[in-house]
Amino acid sequence: MTFAADTGLVSAGSMAQLASGGLWNTTITLVNTGTMAAQVSLNFYGDNGSTLQLPLLFPQTSSTAPLLASTVNQTIGAGAELVIQTAGTGSQATVEGWAQLLTNGTVGGSAVFAWAAATGTQEAVVPVENQNVSAYVLPFDYTGGYQTGVAIANLTNQAVSVPVVLRDATGASLGNAEIPLAAYAHTSFMLATNYPAVAGRFGAMELDTPSGGQISALGIRAAPDGAITTVPVLAEGAVSNGSMAQVASGGLWNTTITLVNTSTTAAQVGLNFYGDNGSALQLPVTFPLSGSTLPESVSTINQTIGAEAQLLIETAGTASQATSEGWAQLTASGGNVGGSAVFADTTVAGVQEAAVPVETRNPTAFVLPFDYTGGYQTGIALANLSNQTATIPVVLRDSTGTSLGTAAPISLPAHAHTSFMLATNYPAVTGILGTLELDTPTGGQIAALGIRAAPGGAITTVPVLAK
Repeated sequence: MTFAADTGLVSAGSMAQLASGGLWNTTITLVNTGTMAAQVSLNFYGDNGSTLQLPLLFPQTSSTAPLLASTVNQTIGAGAELVIQTAGTGSQATVEGWAQLLTNGTVGGSAVFAWAAATGTQEAVVPVENQNVSAYVLPFDYTGGYQTGVAIANLTNQAVSVPVVLRDATGASLGNAEIPLAAYAHTSFMLATNYPAVAGRFGAMELDTPSGGQISALGIRAAPDGAITTVPVLAEGAVSNGSMAQVASGGLWNTTITLVNTSTTAAQVGLNFYGDNGSALQLPVTFPLSGSTLPESVSTINQTIGAEAQLLIETAGTASQATSEGWAQLTASGGNVGGSAVFADTTVAGVQEAAVPVETRNPTAFVLPFDYTGGYQTGIALANLSNQTATIPVVLRDSTGTSLGTAAPISLPAHAHTSFMLATNYPAVTGILGTLELDTPTGGQIAALGIRAAPGGAITTVPVLAK
């Protein structure tokens, strides 16, 4: 390991949930997307705001002895990555908290926390949050045995009280509350434990940023059979138009899309589905809020979402149908609409779920960290958002930033989509950690999402980084 002093580093974001010990452990992956080496400092804080000592492993080194630390300072080379794993044991009490990321370069990443449940390992992703907005909005689901939790961190050195506004799916108030947090403190809980009014409902929780403060938040979705996934919180007033790079219906898959209007005026929304070949994708659809089902499959949905209300859409594919895959295009006017999709796979013991955020960025390239070690695999979902054929250059690197050789570009017709496990198309990734870079074609626009598959069958999505 090469350690670096943290002089001159600035905040690059935070990860609102970490867990180690008991049935939990966390893997953090940081990627330097820049062309120069970058110094990073990762600081861990516990629920009470004190520094959090964690046993840490560094799989890129040969060391097998955990390092007990509350701070990691290191240099990450250009195009390289740093992987850190907590090494809590089943006999230890679970400790929770959050992580602060500082750097002098262009470094991003995510954490994946894993829960060794009786029904099999479950994993969920925690992206690095680098926004500082007036409020975050978390859609919740307390119907059909589902539950929603929240993790919140106070990023400042002052105690704060975070105002909470609860609403049902129509935008009507379910009451107000406050969450007190000491300096650098953290909390996580299932919503119904603290707010019984949410039980049996769909709705949204608004977390207002205290004046002069900064918070980080993340949603946690728990299925009736124990599957967990994280749910991205929405920034109030965020850009509405975007895309979701993966939807699936039929066979053993179905997708739930949740859209939330975070503004005080009604919004008109359009949702267009496209298949792998770029043609309109016809999907059977139900609306859980009204209990209605469309009489025939559709490729376009147009709806009005009231002020601070939400719209839920579920695909209704059956096990006897062939699986249809594609992506969704979201357009909105008159309000500020955000959301995500959750696709569910029932091929293994217990339903597996993974979240797909609405992608609004259009960078020069997306970078996906991959893991093909210890039985893990990484996949990619990719959509061409433009009405022209796109040839997407691919760059593969190992964890040091070294090239893995020439990689075949990906050609997609207008509005087309593809998804595959990386080793199927690029055998050079087998057995290593590394990154996949997807360069945006000149004049085009793409959307991408990573998919992480654990040896026991757990799946979660991995956010791609903008370069």
